[in-house]
Amino acid sequence: MTTTIYPPFTDNALLTLKKRYYQPNESTPEHLFRRVAKHIASAEKDTQEKEKWGAIFFDMMMSRKFLPSSPILFNAGTGQGCLSACFVLNPEDSLDSIYQIVKDSAMVQKSGGGVGHGLSLLRRKGALIKSTQKYALGPLGVLRILSISSKEITQGGRRSGANMAQEICSHPDIFDFIHCKDKDNGDFENFNISVQVTEDFLKRVKEDGDWDLIDPYEKKVIRTIKAKQLWTELVESAWKTGDPGIVFIDRVNETAPNPTLGPILSSNPCSEELLENYGNCCLGSITLQHFVNLKHSDYFNLVELKKTIRYAVRFLNNVIEVNEFPIPELRRINLITRRIGLGVMGW
Repeated sequence: MTTTIYPPFTDNALLTLKKRYYQPNESTPEHLFRRVAKHIASAEKDTQEKEKWGAIFFDMMMSRKFLPSSPILFNAGTGQGCLSACFVLNPEDSLDSIYQIVKDSAMVQKSGGGVGHGLSLLRRKGALIKSTQKYALGPLGVLRILSISSKEITQGGRRSGANMAQEICSHPDIFDFIHCKDKDNGDFENFNISVQVTEDFLKRVKEDGDWDLIDPYEKKVIRTIKAKQLWTELVESAWKTGDPGIVFIDRVNETAPNPTLGPILSSNPCSEELLENYGNCCLGSITLQHFVNLKHSDYFNLVELKKTIRYAVRFLNNVIEVNEFPIPELRRINLITRRIGLGVMGW
């Protein structure tokens, strides 16, 4: 019987595993990956298949040809915590909805997930709320509440909360949104932000045309500007701070795989996944450098890559089966869509 020799771990990798990923009874990468492999393979139909796929999953991770995302490494086989990495939770224009999203986001981040929020449904700041005769916070006020909650819930955790906020380019508060990270006050340091731009808007920019800013609740034009003014401020802010990004939202919804679940209002924090409300996704990456023969650098092992892709897809599909969620609606959407994300690193 031969023993598989795996590539060594660097000192930095071992330190990171110790500080962030090991459970109290774990002290080596083997311990970590056996826990994860066994749990993910438990989705298989019988003992023989569980053992077979557990060994395959362990080998993929130990060789670093494939690695799952942090929530899987944190939580698999521990009896607690969710395995999905990416979530989208969108507040509607009511206090009940806003604070439900704050609570649900906290539960997601408690287990290590990152959350994206679409703010386009929220009425503009200062709009009168007839039921209370008070004035609306606007998207930025809601974003501040979400940011404070995210910072507090992840204090002392294994990593900081990761978030995304997106807003449509026709919202009356879009200029405040664009510039919310210009000042270095740290209010939104745990958020990426992106502006959703439409084909019509880009056409108006090109033609130096007018652009209407429309309150999503009142459905009326609040202000008309030059489209190029908005585009210029967006670009200058992105140059200054790295934010906002842009999302071609018409193309997103034209190609959405599940249009019956409603329009896409946001992505996850790093924008790999544009998700429905309460949509979520488990992630993993294939490490391309491990398919190169270092003695013959012009050789890339496509056969092994294809095999690893098949195994990685099975791994992530199994994650869906064994996943646990803090909120029933997340599980419902997860089973409807069965979203997985398989990426690459080491390019």
